Amino acid sequence: MVSAIITETKPKGYKIFRTSKDVTYTLYQRQKIWTFVMFLAALIALSWSVLYAFRMTNEMEEMRNKIEQNRKFIDEVIDENNEHESLIENLRQTLNANDSNAEILRNNRVRRSPSDYEVFTGAHVVGCRGSYLDPTRRYEQIPGPGGYFEWRSEDDLAIRPMLIKIEPENYIERLEIRTPGYYFVYSQVTYHGRGENEIGHETVLIRNSQHTILMSSVTMQVLADARNGHANQMRNLDSGYHGGVFYLGRGDKLAVRPANHIVGSQRFRMEGSKSFFGVALLHL
Repeated sequence: MVSAIITETKPKGYKIFRTSKDVTYTLYQRQKIWTFVMFLAALIALSWSVLYAFRMTNEMEEMRNKIEQNRKFIDEVIDENNEHESLIENLRQTLNANDSNAEILRNNRVRRSPSDYEVFTGAHVVGCRGSYLDPTRRYEQIPGPGGYFEWRSEDDLAIRPMLIKIEPENYIERLEIRTPGYYFVYSQVTYHGRGENEIGHETVLIRNSQHTILMSSVTMQVLADARNGHANQMRNLDSGYHGGVFYLGRGDKLAVRPANHIVGSQRFRMEGSKSFFGVALLHL
């Protein structure tokens, strides 16, 4: 049996026409693809937005931290400035108080005449040939038991009557305080001893008939080398000096005497340049 295969040939220029069902399916496929593309684009945009928002959040947090640090720094600066202003105000108040105190002191200080500033404020007297004079030797005094040295003033301006009173008038033996205050008290006496016993002098405060030793100087003299079989008395001179600050009241008296336990056993050189006694007012 012979079979023949018959093929259908289409003429040239023949077009196959699609049905409406095919067209609808094609449009559906395109729309599906477009929807996927749009979804993918939206997903990318959303991811970028999320990343951008996260980045902006971090930057804003960093900026917020910097602002907080700057605020703290500004607060610290303001606090320091307030402290400085407080210190300045306290210093200003202290200066004002000091000025007020200074003004009070200026108003309350003792008023003195211009001449008072030109002279010594106190008293200074020097050794002299007193009633205790040794007639055989010049400028030597030998006070008896309980006796005090006698002095004289070389200058009337060396004693201020408003502060110091002298007694007695002929030979100065005691200085009486008329104005209470703090005084520097000093005395120097030159010793002319024999080198046998201690020698010295005392500065005494006399208050209400009580004699109180304020200062005392005592030494032991050594005779100079002998010449021609006897000691050289001219070289046997030593000076004792003491001074101190004391508060003295009105009516207190000051005097100088030989050391109490050696009265009458030694001699004292009372030249003005070698023996002197005085007080100086320091503060009222």
